[in-house]
Amino acid sequence: MAFQIQNIHYYALKIISLIRCKFYIIVCTFTFCIISNQPYAQFVDPKVGKDFFNNKNYIAAISVYERLLLKDKGNPEYNHYLGICYLNSNINKRLAIPYLEKAIRAPKPKPDVLFDLALAYHYSDDFAKALDLYSKYKLNGKGPKQDLVDRKIEMCENGKLLSKASEFVSFENLGPSINSKFPDYYPFVAKDESYIVFTSRRGGVLEFDGFYQSDIYISENTTGTFGSSKNGGATINSDFDDQAVGLSNDADKLFIYLDNIKEYGDIYTADRDGKRFGKMVKLGENVNSNDFETSASISADGNTLFFTSIRPEGQGALDLYMSRKLPMGDWGLPQNLGSQVNTKYNEDFPTLSEDGQTLYFCSEGHNSIGGYDIFTSQWESESNSWSKPKNIGYPVNNGMDNRTISFSESGKTAYISALRKEGLGDLDIYRVKFPVNIIIQLQLPTKDPDNPIIKDAYVQLNNPLLKRSYTFKANKNTGFYTIILNRRGTFTLKIEAEGYELHTEELDLRHTKDNDINFKFVNLIPNN
Repeated sequence: MAFQIQNIHYYALKIISLIRCKFYIIVCTFTFCIISNQPYAQFVDPKVGKDFFNNKNYIAAISVYERLLLKDKGNPEYNHYLGICYLNSNINKRLAIPYLEKAIRAPKPKPDVLFDLALAYHYSDDFAKALDLYSKYKLNGKGPKQDLVDRKIEMCENGKLLSKASEFVSFENLGPSINSKFPDYYPFVAKDESYIVFTSRRGGVLEFDGFYQSDIYISENTTGTFGSSKNGGATINSDFDDQAVGLSNDADKLFIYLDNIKEYGDIYTADRDGKRFGKMVKLGENVNSNDFETSASISADGNTLFFTSIRPEGQGALDLYMSRKLPMGDWGLPQNLGSQVNTKYNEDFPTLSEDGQTLYFCSEGHNSIGGYDIFTSQWESESNSWSKPKNIGYPVNNGMDNRTISFSESGKTAYISALRKEGLGDLDIYRVKFPVNIIIQLQLPTKDPDNPIIKDAYVQLNNPLLKRSYTFKANKNTGFYTIILNRRGTFTLKIEAEGYELHTEELDLRHTKDNDINFKFVNLIPNN
């Protein structure tokens, strides 16, 4: 009965919100006509801006507060609200800084202005400046965000470290065939890059926040470039919010997040037939619970499902779960991936590599540098567990939220959504190109005729600056340990083998040529 009442309550609120939304849109339209009409600009009521602000329609609120500041440039309240609006919009978060700087110079500024100014510098990747302001806010001991500041300080410390060892990547905006002036996000690409599927809020019904409802779009690549994106159609889009939240490695199964009057936070799948996706099918009750599910992906063999959910047995927020397929085709009871991967913060968007060895996901925890960061975790067969997650680094991760990454087959190209200065408006989809691989073939020869090559050593490469380590296993036929890196730098090589002394040395790979195969032979010293 409690669940029924809870659902009735949710559906009632949803219906009421839709009715209110239609009325709200009429009011918005009328208000914008007044605001944009120059003769009436001087009569803009601050209450209008506050109403937009409270409804989280920050774009509309920006227009109001900009008009108000034309008459009263030094007003600390208007400057503060305008700064917050820019922080919460995706126009350009850095534009918040001058307004918040003015607000902080007021005779008696509100305590949270200092926090908001720190956040503006944080979003702008000025981690040192943000850290200084967060520390002052904490020292002041006042303000409603004291419970958040310690975590923000940790993130800035992480940002300072990771930005010093930034990855050598390039970003390419996919252009107007994919992106629009509206939010375009959550891209998932077929491994052969034959098509890309993503979410956009570019049309349909306008919501309270001033954005259109989300739909799923698809772009085909038939000539070496992605063509004009098209709405995915009624089989994967409804009259409410629909979002692409995962794609199988063979690109034939799409995972969809659905949120409407009848469904709240559930995941569906749709199978691709030719160039279209079929009708959505809801995942079973072991996956979709009375709680909240947001994203999913599947292993290459189709037998293991990874998804996110908020559940009582979790670590405290959105957690990653896995479920195995039962003989009859249903999904079994889910298993929480545990505290090694999940934190008290949110984790989301799990994606398993084709070989099943690498899990990609985003998290607000671990050593994130700003909200959600993208992490990897390796499957360790010896311990039957996932390794400690590693941040994929700056600048793919930055001071803002970074939620999804979708790799091509080569692994040298990936697709993300990001807010960048060269964007077409709001979030855009980018192709990220990683550096060509640095390859080292390591072999451990001995003078023992019965064991001429050591094939069972523990080989580890460490990057001290990034605090990142890589482990490698030998090819049992050739005895070579193949070391593939996607960045230059100075590394520490560590080799452990039974019956031999520990070997460590520094490897200077700062000037190694791309794609060259570098052979290295190390003669370990036997124990006495």
